[in-house]
Amino acid sequence: SSGINAEWPLRPGTVSRHYAFWREHRERCLVGRNIILASFCPELYQLYLVKLATLLVVLGGNTHVDTRGTKVRGESHLLLVGDPGTGKSQILKYASKLSPRSVITTGIGTTNAGLTVAAVKDGGEWMLEAGAMVLADGGVCCVDELGSIKEHDRVAIHEAMEQQSISVAKAGLICKLNTRTTVLAATNPRSRYDLDQPISVNVPIGRDVFHVVHPT
Repeated sequence: SSGINAEWPLRPGTVSRHYAFWREHRERCLVGRNIILASFCPELYQLYLVKLATLLVVLGGNTHVDTRGTKVRGESHLLLVGDPGTGKSQILKYASKLSPRSVITTGIGTTNAGLTVAAVKDGGEWMLEAGAMVLADGGVCCVDELGSIKEHDRVAIHEAMEQQSISVAKAGLICKLNTRTTVLAATNPRSRYDLDQPISVNVPIGRDVFHVVHPT
């Protein structure tokens, strides 16, 4: 696991139960995997592929430097796209419970400052107030109804998602804040999702990773 996720607390006996579980399912790995996936957001029946993708981004990977000296982030981002009533919000809420540090918000009424950082005046002095992605540093930031965020506000989080930091220059305050967070978002399509059309037609949102949720 990554250095950030390695800080997650483990209950006594968790490691031994983990090895015992996989010894039991050594010859039936997919069955063992499905048992784990069924325990994730159990109120939603099946949707194993969706649950697997969500668990993978919540657990994260390893941040490393490649042979060219480029830093490769260990956190991925996931956008769930589906018609209303397909369980997207439930998956976001359950994922936020798995991470020791998580922030869950909705895109309705959310601004650039609410997602990144805001400059506020307190007692005659300016100070910075952390937004959702800064507060979720080292964990998961869940954003429901991402499509409701205005385009110019949504563009502001691209640096935070790609570079894992936010460059701030507001009210004479200049600094750089860490946003080493996994962004797990959900949105509805323009109308009803059309499988015959590309995802860019169904959901006109700049994206890093898409996973399409279909009702079953």
